[in-house]
Amino acid sequence: MKTLRLILVFSFSLSVLALFMALVLASSGAIDALAATNLGPVLSIPSGIPASSNSTVTIPVQFTSNTNLISSMIFSVDYSNTYLQFDPTLPFSITMVLPAGFSGDCTYDLADLDGEIDCFILDPLAPLNPLPDGVIASIKLTTGSAAPNTTAVVGFSVNSPPASFGNTSGQS
Repeated sequence: MKTLRLILVFSFSLSVLALFMALVLASSGAIDALAATNLGPVLSIPSGIPASSNSTVTIPVQFTSNTNLISSMIFSVDYSNTYLQFDPTLPFSITMVLPAGFSGDCTYDLADLDGEIDCFILDPLAPLNPLPDGVIASIKLTTGSAAPNTTAVVGFSVNSPPASFGNTSGQS
């Protein structure tokens, strides 16, 4: 059986850079207080999701607040359309996994040559509630015919739009 291995490329946001710098500075003892700095929210997709040729693979999108009170976000998931395709006719091709009171959706452009799905999540009514950590969306992609051990890239866009978060005070 031919397999298609997905290796996911993560766009490292400023929050990841801040985490790295905080760890380096805290471990060096240069700035002890920096170890207690509040880190930014993070979106992630697991790496190495296995898939068979000519099948369907589900990509989970994970949210981690890092104690930030996030009530809204936008993000784009890019995928290699050489080996992966988005098929909106598949049942539950995009599933938003949100608590009561939150709204969200994703859009796609099948004419987009680099494969991109744009998503938003928000709490539309005040008082704004924070989104809990966990899987916030699942995206189904179909796989094409590929040679064994083929890698297809899936990750977050840094261009259109880069991930953006809004907190329960209405600030981004």
